[in-house]
Formats: sequence, structure tokens, C-alpha cells
Amino acid sequence: MLAFAAGDAGAFDRLYARHRATVFRFVSRSLPSRADAEEVFQEVWMKAIEARHRYEPRAKFTTWLYRVLYNLCVDRLRARQTASGEPLDDALVERLADEAPTGE
Repeated sequence: MLAFAAGDAGAFDRLYARHRATVFRFVSRSLPSRADAEEVFQEVWMKAIEARHRYEPRAKFTTWLYRVLYNLCVDRLRARQTASGEPLDDALVERLADEAPTGE
């Protein structure tokens, strides 16, 4: 990510290639709709592009990436629940958090 922020466009391609499969698996398991999963998958990479100049390596890139991804998934689930009038299932949010890779 630091190389990408410094102007190395190929660095983003390498990040994407390295993490795209695990990111897509995470969103596919976390969201009930394939359309939602695809949208969140694209959104997390757009967030990475937008954040390249603000990114601070206080933790591994994957820790940052999965925190953003987790937040996007929860936001999507909340939006769906709000639209349907049903409360967000706390057990689902906890399961989502359990599936996210840790910084360790």
C-alpha cells in the first residue's frame, strides 16, 4: 500500500491479485445476496484506492483491509434490515466478526 501511495500503480495490481480471492470469499459468506457481495467487493477496493494517501501502516495491510471490509458488510446488512423493517441480527454480526482474519 505504501508503494501504491508513492505512485507505483503496479503495487495496487499486486495487492489486488494477492487478496482478491480471500476478500471475495469473505463477502460471499457474509452477505446473503451475490449482488450485494459483488458490490461490497468492488467498494472495498475503491476504498483502498481512495485511502492510499491517508493509509498509515500501524498494522498489516490485511488488518486494515478486513476492518474496512467488515464495516462495509455490516453497513450493507444494516441497510437491508432497515429496508425490510427487521432488526439486525446480533448473532449474524458476531459471526461476521468471528470470520474476519485478525492482525495476528
